[in-house]
Amino acid sequence: MSLRTLRRYGRVAGIRGLVSAAKGKLARTPTLLRMVRPGIRFPFFVRLPSTDVPAFEQIFIKQEYDFPVTRAPRTLVDPALGKWAFRTQARDDEESFGEIIHEVQGMTVDTIMREQGIDHIDVLKIDIEGSEREVFRDPSSWIDKVDTLIVELHERLKLGCNRSFYNGTNGFDDEWVRGENVYLTRSGGCVARRSA
Repeated sequence: MSLRTLRRYGRVAGIRGLVSAAKGKLARTPTLLRMVRPGIRFPFFVRLPSTDVPAFEQIFIKQEYDFPVTRAPRTLVDPALGKWAFRTQARDDEESFGEIIHEVQGMTVDTIMREQGIDHIDVLKIDIEGSEREVFRDPSSWIDKVDTLIVELHERLKLGCNRSFYNGTNGFDDEWVRGENVYLTRSGGCVARRSA
């Protein structure tokens, strides 16, 4: 492990984190470390070593998602099941992003809303590793039904993501950047910009 990785594990979980990461590295399978945080009602587990560590750091140490909520949201995004950092590409896309691991059926936001019986989304978090270009190419069927967008743009992975996102998201009242996320909100929504 690099010195940077060791420091990160130390920041996240101290000596326990370093020991758990070493055990997981030796066993070649992540170990589970039980975490208790002030202000968090239930304990949770972090896999060490794994991508849970930078996610933990982003959420709890850098507090990139610490924003005022003016009312309790009714509808949020999927609870992040599965591994992250996979990228997708359309079968007919001329641009290649590496080896194809397996094919998946893509779904549009409006299809997800229709199939799940969702008519309005309070907070939509999107981190789709470059597919923002396709999702925001024509969001007219669903964008007006979203109060807050939290989007990680991946222009560095796929050219055109930023342009597609900004062209497709006119009509929001406020915008700010926190960490690697762009926040767009509408007046009267449940998310507000954090005061400086």
